[in-house]
Amino acid sequence: MRQRQVIGRVAGRRHQYGRHSGGCLELHRRARSDDRRARAHHRGARTAARGHRTGRTAAGGTGSRCAAAGCAAACRAETRAADAAAGETRTTDPRRAGIRAARGLLRKLDDLVLGNGGRWLCAAAVALAASVSGAGGAGADPAPAGKELVVLGDSFSANAWDFFDEGNSCLRHGRTAWPVQLGKLMGVYGTDEMSDPSCPGASIDSGPGWSLAQEAQKADKAGAFGPNTKVVTLQFGLNDKWGKSDQTLWKSLQVCVFNLVDGCDPEAIDQGRMPDYNGVSGTLMAQRMRNAVTYIKYYAPNAHIVFVGYPELFTPGSSTVCLSIGGIVPFIQSRGRAVVEYFDRIDQAQREAAQTLGIEFLDARALTTGHGLCSSQPWLNGVFDPRTDLDGLFFHPSSQGDAVVANAIYDRYGH
Repeated sequence: MRQRQVIGRVAGRRHQYGRHSGGCLELHRRARSDDRRARAHHRGARTAARGHRTGRTAAGGTGSRCAAAGCAAACRAETRAADAAAGETRTTDPRRAGIRAARGLLRKLDDLVLGNGGRWLCAAAVALAASVSGAGGAGADPAPAGKELVVLGDSFSANAWDFFDEGNSCLRHGRTAWPVQLGKLMGVYGTDEMSDPSCPGASIDSGPGWSLAQEAQKADKAGAFGPNTKVVTLQFGLNDKWGKSDQTLWKSLQVCVFNLVDGCDPEAIDQGRMPDYNGVSGTLMAQRMRNAVTYIKYYAPNAHIVFVGYPELFTPGSSTVCLSIGGIVPFIQSRGRAVVEYFDRIDQAQREAAQTLGIEFLDARALTTGHGLCSSQPWLNGVFDPRTDLDGLFFHPSSQGDAVVANAIYDRYGH
């Protein structure tokens, strides 16, 4: 049985995120603008009233805007709830009460939005608008303090694959994966101060595995985001679909990477055997990640949000792809230019996206230079290669490669 089919990509179908979620993005911008005004003028009855009116205006326009993103039902429900909350009596601290109301609102909508990234993002947008309005939330759960370390990512974060997990619950993680090592360095591994829903096959929004939004929602339900959150890591991009191709990197392994007859050069894109690296860009990557990142920034205002790059698998600009088998017999694809170029484009896009989103970027490629799969001292696993981890996930970091990444994150952000 294949991986669990997770319905609900970030705004419906692939790449509709950028074209059809303008309403949600606009609502995020309005909410952030309202937040700045509330921070400066929230004291006093007159200002509280102005915040009340502003919050109702932002919430009232939600239904029509979010309908364009295919989530009208969720947004109408949010709007009604936000309007009702706006009519309640304020507590002594209106901003804190508003945040509690917004979080309670998201929890009540779990049955509606679970598995649907687009609706979750609209819910997040409305929650932001409701929270800055200063609306009261009688009976709402208190806002969580947050966990010190939150890890969201794909198999390069989880670094394990449970082939018997038909539901793809993503509960298994490599015992030496860099998040595990980082958690130990920070003293939070195995405690309630760490949340790691990272999952093999995860993508920004392409499916069929877990998406960035769904992982963030799962972490949020566990109380991961709050003022005490210190580090939030993101590691995504390789498993997404780009450009004109409907191909993913995982599916291209057999038909392109390991295809010694046809090779895996640039023409493989037009042949449908390789993801279209020409469609990879930092602008598009940032656009597809923006709503989730905005949500995390808002609810974990003190956290370092770190976009973790991928390690060096192959020498940048080369045409050779390698994989060691038993440490003796190397598999060499001499016509692997498209594979190498894909990794190069993803690396560049991650840097640009991090800058656009205003978050940190960890250059894992620079940290692992000279230790790719074709090197004499690889820090990535082959197939039963005694130089790395014998039972490690091939094409993924060994314990030594993960240690370098964990230490770098800890040294820069984890203290």
